[in-house]
Amino acid sequence: MKATIQTLVLIWCIFIFHNTIGVFGTFDSYFVFQKPIDEHWYTIVTNIYAHFEFSHLIGNSIYLLIGGILLERYTTVTRYHIFFILSGSFGALSEILISYYIFEIDTGVIGASGAIFAIFGYLITSSFRRHLFENYDVSFFKKIILTIILIFCVVLMSLGDNIAIYAHIFGFIFGMIAGRINLLSA
Repeated sequence: MKATIQTLVLIWCIFIFHNTIGVFGTFDSYFVFQKPIDEHWYTIVTNIYAHFEFSHLIGNSIYLLIGGILLERYTTVTRYHIFFILSGSFGALSEILISYYIFEIDTGVIGASGAIFAIFGYLITSSFRRHLFENYDVSFFKKIILTIILIFCVVLMSLGDNIAIYAHIFGFIFGMIAGRINLLSA
């Protein structure tokens, strides 16, 4: 649980910082990933750990706890954090590029959803499923139910307003590809 807890602590600290000190208008320049990308280039990483609303923070925290704890059982702390940053950054970049260049919408991205979707994508396609089911005597029916629950969690995270849907989709694809080749195997 170490890597997941470390990530959650950082996310919550940034949220508390934003809601106490960040009221002076500097939050966007440090945490919101938006065009022009080269102006605040570091936000491609920092956006992953920031959240505007409490409900956004709670939702991401719950899903990160569920998926993160499962994922970290099969990888190292370092690989976990690198995967979290790379997949979250890839999701955020996808959101910005697709929104702007295809739909001509100038938008900003904030939150860990792309990385969390990548975690679930990884869990669904990796050998994790096989290892999980080998460790327990699980019937075929229960395997199907567990897979459906994982997919349901992924779909549920995409409902609502102001959702970075392309970050979700491309984070999930990133995770599925990484899972298929067992990129995080320790």
